[in-house]
Amino acid sequence: MSEAGAGRSIARIELHPYAIPLSRPWKCARGDTVLRRGWLVRVEDSEGAHGWGETAGLPGAGTETADLAEAALRRASAELAGLSAAEARARLPGRERPAARCGLECALLDLEARRAGVPLFRQLRPDASGEVRVNAFVGAVDEDLGARLVEARRRGFEVAKLKLATAPLADELPLFFRAMESLPDGLQLRLDVNRGWTTAEAEQVLPRFAGLPIEGLEEPAADADAQDLARLQGMVDFSIALDESLSSWPEETALPVRRQVLKPMVVGGPSRVLALALRPRTESIVTASVDTAVGLWLSAHLAAVLGNGLAHGLDTASWLSRLLGPAPAPGGVLQLAERPGLGFEPELAELTA
Repeated sequence: MSEAGAGRSIARIELHPYAIPLSRPWKCARGDTVLRRGWLVRVEDSEGAHGWGETAGLPGAGTETADLAEAALRRASAELAGLSAAEARARLPGRERPAARCGLECALLDLEARRAGVPLFRQLRPDASGEVRVNAFVGAVDEDLGARLVEARRRGFEVAKLKLATAPLADELPLFFRAMESLPDGLQLRLDVNRGWTTAEAEQVLPRFAGLPIEGLEEPAADADAQDLARLQGMVDFSIALDESLSSWPEETALPVRRQVLKPMVVGGPSRVLALALRPRTESIVTASVDTAVGLWLSAHLAAVLGNGLAHGLDTASWLSRLLGPAPAPGGVLQLAERPGLGFEPELAELTA
């Protein structure tokens, strides 16, 4: 610990639970989500400085359950008291509790960045610019998809992400290709299958995308092994990505596809995102997981740290009926402010709204 930080220790960890309805159902191949539950985590040190994090499990995406996350948070509240922030970060819950680990680590890093008087992204990487490209999120394929794509381009986005495999192929693909007839110039597509196809279906569908401005496709098939994924990647000139299946692959080796999607809540917090981003020959996208403002801005800061010029998944604010903090400015480019830490105080009054 530095001389300036000598004597500072964690005095308390507060948990602020929330249950927030989504403004509209979040559809994917695993089903619909209509309510987001979690905790805002507030860490305070012995001199009154504090930081915020968020824990909100997504068991279907690979996190622990809410009960296990809460137990890990409450255990940490007792075990980390009296430690310095740096010591506490070395004793976080293990990777089997990624959502709890994410909330605690974010709060500790926010505390340290506030103490240093710098934004979180600059605390993690002093030369980061703070500018982040953002992809629009336009939801699942339906009759109104074409209009939402036009609106995304009008708002300044250059990449729009949409969900596939939320309906049978025979019903979904005609709607998809109908929307492609009015696809605006300058807009690329990022498709997310959420492992909703089989490998055979992916092999059937991918050639039909030839000629479309597709920027990437996530999780094409539930039954795909490494050989299958490599073959699918070889069939297309855009990046195929792994997301919810990422934990199955050793982190020190290259993937059989070009890209990985890193959700801080799912992989286990900021340090895990930055470690996984070092995977050789692999592009990295940081994506929020329908988090409140705390988790969403954490993802934005981590995307700024990567600074790779790709569009990151930060266009999720409108999906929550209450965000508990400021929403990122709309549009395809986000410039993070030079305010300390995450850059804001959560709006706790909204917890009971």
